[in-house]
Amino acid sequence: MTTNGVLVLLPELLILLTIVGLLLAEVGYYQERMRLVTLTALLGVGSAFLQSLLSLLFGPVRAFDGMLTVDGLSIYFKILAYMFALFSIVGISLSNRIRLDRRVEAYVFVLSSVLGVSITVSSGHLLLTFFGLQLLCLSTLFLIAIDGRNRISVEAAVKYFAPWVISSACFLFGAGILFSVAHTFNLQEIHAALVAHELTRTSGLVVFLLFFISIGFQMGAFPAIHWVPDVLTGGVPVLSSLLVTLSRLAGFSVFIRLVSLFFSQSTDQPGTWRVLGQIDWTVILSVCSGVTLLYGGLLALRQKTILRRIGYLFVSQTGFLMMGVVVLNDIGMGSMLFHLLIDGMAALGTIASLGGFFEGLPSDRFEDVQGTFSVAAWESFCVVFFLASFVGIPPFPGFIAKFAMFESILVQKWYLLALVGLVGMILNMVSVVELLMVLMGSGKGNQMVWAGADGSTQGIVLKKAFLVLLFLPLAGTLFFCENILNLSIQVVRYILW
Repeated sequence: MTTNGVLVLLPELLILLTIVGLLLAEVGYYQERMRLVTLTALLGVGSAFLQSLLSLLFGPVRAFDGMLTVDGLSIYFKILAYMFALFSIVGISLSNRIRLDRRVEAYVFVLSSVLGVSITVSSGHLLLTFFGLQLLCLSTLFLIAIDGRNRISVEAAVKYFAPWVISSACFLFGAGILFSVAHTFNLQEIHAALVAHELTRTSGLVVFLLFFISIGFQMGAFPAIHWVPDVLTGGVPVLSSLLVTLSRLAGFSVFIRLVSLFFSQSTDQPGTWRVLGQIDWTVILSVCSGVTLLYGGLLALRQKTILRRIGYLFVSQTGFLMMGVVVLNDIGMGSMLFHLLIDGMAALGTIASLGGFFEGLPSDRFEDVQGTFSVAAWESFCVVFFLASFVGIPPFPGFIAKFAMFESILVQKWYLLALVGLVGMILNMVSVVELLMVLMGSGKGNQMVWAGADGSTQGIVLKKAFLVLLFLPLAGTLFFCENILNLSIQVVRYILW
């Protein structure tokens, strides 16, 4: 079904207008006492969020000759991106780490990264997908180094830039090979061409590896994993957690769409797919999934700083999420989408809970953070809840998503992959428990100076209220997990394959 392109583009137009409004407000600023930039950013992203929800009323549609697609996949990922951005904008306004004169820059680049994700997940054209990913990566690069006086931030930006270039080159090479076969960059037309004339064994392997290396960088999958802890450590935590989360959203949305169109096709049984072509890429993906899961989990155990440990936990969770694509059924992909929701909320909540600790201590090394739990009871409880949800410790929300994933893996008889997933899950749990024991010990953290964004009691209250705002939706998934999981599975069936 096709529709008016303006309606399809309305969420992106709202984000773009908000960016323009923020830039004009910055140009016209002349030492006014009251600034509405935070409210403007919230209203812009909130409007795009509501418009994405309304898109569900139109059903799956295409616009601009198939260049843009609005279906279950794009709407789901847009809603997650806008929701995470709303929370992060509030977090930025409460953070001591971002100077007041840099707030507008932070909001503009956050909105630019969200716009990049929105374009990427809605794209039905390889070149438009490439453009969306580049916009996301460029915005991410600026946000990592937003504190130009911090050497670690600049170093993290450089470490992010190098794999980004390789990723972009691999994407273009893969797109070029497909164009030589299908003579088009339209995803649906490429799928039709590949069904009619399968790629040779060598060409299929090369195309799959090129796209996996490219999109794997966005997801934080092996071998491009080390930028994740570098970004979390070098950037402002409240920004870095959003950037890693948005990158994973964009990566997984593109990977699902490319795999479903270029490397698989639906079977006679609803909700299942089979490998398209002469290469069984599911074996390659399962190996990369297991390596990412175990390698990330083992590296997390070796880290003695909080942010680097959380960064490698991100990597390990990516390995687990990739299993949802390996099984090639709607339950596996639906549980992966549910898992992405839990992961994003838990990651943002963990960083927000620890934010006050970071701002009151010289570093996030274990010896500096020991005993911080004795300073703030509510924040400490939130750290435990969010971290436990993130790695799937029973009975927290993350465990429910993993349980559904294990079910889909076992149904497809990937027993070795299920065993690897179980081992990785145990490694992550051990890593989190060890971290919590450090935070509950006695040490320099007992002497932490706790303050709000403006150093006032009101700032402390606002930070506690923000944690409540993050806590309630994630806690709600625990009570409505079956409904959300069923909704995620329906989203997969609602995709324009």
